[in-house]
Amino acid sequence: MQLVGSGDMHEEQVQDGDASPPQNGMLRDARAIAGVLHVCGMNRQVYRREGRDQWRHLSLELAPASGVFGFEAMDGFALDELYAVGWEGELWSFDGARWRQHDVGTQAILLDVVCAGDGQVYAIGRGGQLIVGRGAQWQTRDLELPHELCSLAWFRDRLYACSTGELYVWDGTRFQVHAFDGDRPGTLQYLSVGESGLCAVGPKDLFLYDGEAWTRID
Repeated sequence: MQLVGSGDMHEEQVQDGDASPPQNGMLRDARAIAGVLHVCGMNRQVYRREGRDQWRHLSLELAPASGVFGFEAMDGFALDELYAVGWEGELWSFDGARWRQHDVGTQAILLDVVCAGDGQVYAIGRGGQLIVGRGAQWQTRDLELPHELCSLAWFRDRLYACSTGELYVWDGTRFQVHAFDGDRPGTLQYLSVGESGLCAVGPKDLFLYDGEAWTRID
């Protein structure tokens, strides 16, 4: 994994003893939670970076005995409240000591998850589903959208989502198409929030939204 920041750029091997992605499968997501980098991936892997070249495997006990399982994304409200989603409709939570699996009523692959500023956890699944809840309480809704969603982000008290060609905003009941004023991305794949604003990333486009206007990054 390549890490960039504070004028430094270097590579690190994600590994905790004998546990590492080459032995357990591909990593699928990286997320800063409470200022600490976490990564997750196939075979229900979750690692926490505790220092330079220091990674702790948080989910050794979740490794499946058989079958294909894995986490596509993770997020958290704090280090002792993490959520990971992935294959076979799996949604797990971690309280800092143990993992707990939650039945959210679907076997679709869950593609992304965000712990939002309104205190709720939102996840999206293949086939057009939105999972909303926290702790032991979850609801699954079918979304009536023309295209499958692939990424979520919480920015300035609003939930954003994108398909590969459209950006949406949640109004509390449904996702509405976001209206761009002027130039707009032709491709979308991933949403991310940082100090500068909301980034919308696609194979051929990179846009930054500060809450007022969108700027194309060349």
